[in-house]
Amino acid sequence: MATDPNQPTANLALASVELAAGSLDTAEPRLRGLLAREQLSPIDRALAHGLSATCSTRASGRPKLCRFAAANETLKHLYADRFAGPGSRAYRHAGLADRLFRKAPERGSPRSKPPPPSPAAGHVFLVGFPRSGTTLLERVLATHPGLVAWDERESLVEAVRDFMANPAGLERLAKADEGQLANYRADYWRRVAETGANVAGKVALDKLPLNTMKLPLIARLFPEAKILFALRDPRDVVLSCFRQRFRMNGRCTNFLHWMAPPGSMMGDAVGGLYRAKLDLDVHEHRYEDLIEDFDGQTRAICGFLGLPWRAEMREFAATLEDRSTATPSSIQVARGLYREGVGQWRRFREDLEPVLPILAPWAELFGYPPK
Repeated sequence: MATDPNQPTANLALASVELAAGSLDTAEPRLRGLLAREQLSPIDRALAHGLSATCSTRASGRPKLCRFAAANETLKHLYADRFAGPGSRAYRHAGLADRLFRKAPERGSPRSKPPPPSPAAGHVFLVGFPRSGTTLLERVLATHPGLVAWDERESLVEAVRDFMANPAGLERLAKADEGQLANYRADYWRRVAETGANVAGKVALDKLPLNTMKLPLIARLFPEAKILFALRDPRDVVLSCFRQRFRMNGRCTNFLHWMAPPGSMMGDAVGGLYRAKLDLDVHEHRYEDLIEDFDGQTRAICGFLGLPWRAEMREFAATLEDRSTATPSSIQVARGLYREGVGQWRRFREDLEPVLPILAPWAELFGYPPK
């Protein structure tokens, strides 16, 4: 800032810090100044719009999603050529979840020869929908000395490429023998080791929300793994995704379209199908329950993972400085537990009216009150 007071990245970083500290009187004019610059790049403009919308919402107390929509419109135009249309990666995701789950082995189907022991004492995949509290839960569990976690990383790269790209890959997955699958397991653990995580003698926690789509693959490669499935009120999930600036890929472009997330993403990511179809050990965890009963919920999860509960888990926020957390939730997690995120959709009810009927069946499916 001393060298170049107009440097966009530095101003965006400083505005984020000011916003996190509640200094709206300095963050807002800084962001207005950025947005007034014609030469601002589309990415920086989208980030500035998003931060400005958050400032406006907090300052006025009258939330309006139109300010967040301005940021999303900028990104939609920027990535339209890459992720829109029949030839795009986003388009090819359509129906993938349905095909995957239909190919998955039925619950109770006889298993083939058990896979060889993993290098970890235990293995758990933390999945769910983005903005469902997965980062919060991962940081809580990472304080346990018997568990090791790492920043979000795609570690199923080779298996996804060979088995999830098209229907023929799904057929190969169904027919693959243990010798073939062993190579993919080895590649997975090699990629985990590259994160710096030492899993020997510990429970290895792989947190990547959109691994939900890969549960049929996980069931085939790691049938002994446990699944922590994070839930949050679908109305809060969709609202939060629309307000966040994600790193864009074929899936996350859905969050830019107000009507798209509930229609295409909620159905693909959850569907409820994993309950009936997959022979996996699943524990469902609700974000709201953790906020209301931290000790009770963490005791239940530790029991599921075979770990003794530890009171030190309450101090998770103090451990964040020991490791970077490369997700949009990192700032919120650093605040510790707070209730503002529970039922937040009610403040935006007027803006949400067009999608509430679409989300109502999902809220009912997962036990959330309809009104």
